[in-house]
Amino acid sequence: MGFTQTTKNPTGLETLWQMLRELSSPTDSVQGPASWKDDPEAKAGLVGRNTELDAKINVFAYSWGAGWFFPRFAQALQRWGRSIDNVVLCDPVYRSPRLLFRGRSLLNRVWAPSIRIPSNVRRVQIYRQKTDKPSGHRVIPIDPRRTEIVSDVLIRDTPHVRMDDLPEFHNLCLKLSREITSCDC
Repeated sequence: MGFTQTTKNPTGLETLWQMLRELSSPTDSVQGPASWKDDPEAKAGLVGRNTELDAKINVFAYSWGAGWFFPRFAQALQRWGRSIDNVVLCDPVYRSPRLLFRGRSLLNRVWAPSIRIPSNVRRVQIYRQKTDKPSGHRVIPIDPRRTEIVSDVLIRDTPHVRMDDLPEFHNLCLKLSREITSCDC
């Protein structure tokens, strides 16, 4: 979830999770939304302990969840020997680990640091907007031979706070999830 989001109130990611839960089965698990400030090592440990090495994993993230939590989660999964098949980042926003540089999340894509994607991620698709700040930052694979940026779509007339409600984002996440589950829905 993004910077101001918590599980206290409904979000676009909660709506997405509600749709994805229908794909759960004894062999397919859909985890609930994580906060951008959750412990990525702990979440990766949960996945690592409870999935097969060849499990297909998709991750869908928004804002600081995409720019802060997700890269750390992917790195932690890499230490567990797990790869991530598909990632959909919705308006991913960089967050500096240093308090002094936190304002950089409001800079435009040219001046903001890049969000680096670990090499255990196979495919990345991105939705971003430029309607207001913050707006999605640059996403760069650490190893472009192993990580493919499949698409980077600019959405017009949608502010950052509405991006996680984007139907295109939800539809792509559902499509990718249906491709790896045993659900006939």
